[in-house]
Amino acid sequence: MEYKIFKYSIDPVTRIAKMPKGQILRVDYVDDGFYKGDFVWQIVETSNKELFDAHLPTVSWSLRPRPENLSSFERKELKVKEKQEILSYGEPFYAEEDDGKMFVYCRNARELRYSKIAVFKTGQKIDIPIEKLTYLGLNRLWIIQELGLYSFKYHE
Repeated sequence: MEYKIFKYSIDPVTRIAKMPKGQILRVDYVDDGFYKGDFVWQIVETSNKELFDAHLPTVSWSLRPRPENLSSFERKELKVKEKQEILSYGEPFYAEEDDGKMFVYCRNARELRYSKIAVFKTGQKIDIPIEKLTYLGLNRLWIIQELGLYSFKYHE
């Protein structure tokens, strides 16, 4: 099976998006000069063409909302590349961007450890089995318009 992250528009009146079943990552409003409106992003199995009406919230929503007190955790900067290993004092649990840079936050632990991070953009084939991925969050880069990069920790 092949999986990708796809974006679907949400009707502004009914709050319904026609889309296949999948794991929703985020619901958000976009106005980047090219796209404008409410959208939903989700991981879908690409051969599934059966659409259904998804009733979505009227506010921005994320599978991984921003935790409180992030300043008490180790923050590691990521490179802008699809796959990488990081060395940290704890396991990554959240990702976000700050001033054009990508970061993950790691739980505090006593020993250094390596963690594998994978980043996928909307429409890109996910080449790691999805059962080995844990969603960390969204990193955004701005190259003419928003480029959403979805960060995952992966387990081998």
